[in-house]
This record gives sequence, C-alpha cells and structure tokens, in this order.
Amino acid sequence: MWSGKPQVYEAFYNWMCPLGTGLLNQQAFSSWENHRAFLNLLATRYVVFDKTDPSAPSMQQILDAYRKTLPVFNENEDFVVFRNDTAHTYVTAYARACLYAGDVRKSPALALALSAKDWPLVQAKEGSASEVPADQQQKFERVYGEDSSPFPPITADAVVPLENVQLTRENSQLVHIQLTAPSPCLAVISESYYPFWHAEIDGQPAIVLRVSCGLMGLNLPGGSHTIILRYEPPKVYALAAVASLGTLLVGLGLAVRRK
Repeated sequence: MWSGKPQVYEAFYNWMCPLGTGLLNQQAFSSWENHRAFLNLLATRYVVFDKTDPSAPSMQQILDAYRKTLPVFNENEDFVVFRNDTAHTYVTAYARACLYAGDVRKSPALALALSAKDWPLVQAKEGSASEVPADQQQKFERVYGEDSSPFPPITADAVVPLENVQLTRENSQLVHIQLTAPSPCLAVISESYYPFWHAEIDGQPAIVLRVSCGLMGLNLPGGSHTIILRYEPPKVYALAAVASLGTLLVGLGLAVRRK
C-alpha cells in the first residue's frame, strides 16, 4: 500500500519488520528494477495506491511509474489497485541456487539482482566463503561474498513446477503446506525469515534457510510432502512476560496503598 499517510506498508516494512525484509525494502527504492524485483520476491500480487494525499511530488512520479508497468485492476476517485502478474507464488521452487557467505546486511542488493533473474540466494551459516566446505560450495551455481559484484549467473535458473499445492494458515504462528515436487528442489516461502520459525517435512525436523536476505527456504526431495511451519519463541519469553506482569501488579498495589 502506498500513501503519504501512515498505513500498513509503512507500519510493517519500516517499523516492525524482521531484519531481512527491512533491508530488502530499503534497497527496493534504489531503482525501479530493484522495486519490481522486490514486489515479485515478496509475492506482492496487488499494489494499492492512495490518490487522496498528494502531499509529496514524488508520490505522483511513483504513481506514473506504476501506470506504465502494471495493469490497473480497479480504480475509483480515492484508490487505484494495480495487479502484479509477475509476482512469485507463496511457495516457489528452484532446481539450483546461489550461496552467499558474509554479513546479511550487505546482501540485499545482490539478493534483488539475482531474484530478477530467478536465482535464489541462500545465506551460508559460516561467516565467509573460505569457511564454507568445498563440497557444500559445489551444490550451488555460484558462491558470493560481501565484496562480490551483484551479477547473476549467465544461465537462467529453472523454476520447478510444484503440483497439488495446498496452503492452510491456522493462525499467524502455524502454517501447513502440502505439495508435490517432481524433483529435488529448494522451496522458497514468501514469509519473513526469523530464527523462531521451525519446520517439519513429513514429520521430520528440517533446517529453515535464510533465502534472498529476508525469506525462508527448505530443501525438498522429490515426491509429495507435508510441510509444517511453526513459530515458537523461546520459553524464557513467556517467563519474562509473567515476571513483567507480576512487577506491574506489585507496582500498582504499592501505588494504591501509598495513595
């Protein structure tokens, strides 16, 4: 959503989002190509533009750019809704990926450049390319470091066509996905990466990868799979909440007694 007023887009992407998604959002304004790659990567199917607040001249320029590149889905005197037909799906699978070894804060420009060519970028657990084992590097099309130029491989990556994809989101902390992969692949999920997300594939724990700076990914073998994504903060968070509530009640009690 675009508007000069505080809206959902501003509240999430500038104030409340996880690190990776925020970095991508900041880089998305560096060029129109990066902005389109950003919308596609985050599976942004619709863009809502508020026409009632022309406070900034740049807003009109952005609106004109959208009109030139995206078809209008609906429009009235207050809003115009654009449809982005090139947006990725919630789960997109790839036959190959690239590897990034370095500080994630230096990866958003590279992630968007690769995403524009349909190449996912997997964040290595190790700190630098020299610390990534050679056999692990061979699994990827190319290995990038913090100082690498954001040039994608010459060949385009092959998107793996998933079948029978079914998504059930019971709540904000639990997602069920059923799908069939014709071959081994990297499934990229358009959900903000955060360390408290845990995954199961066919009942077995699976490693959640940071992909393209701010999204989640899972390595899938070929075949039909049931995926469960569960957001589970550490139990100490619940204990901290209880302690905070107890402290609040004690403080209120002392304040009432003193009064």
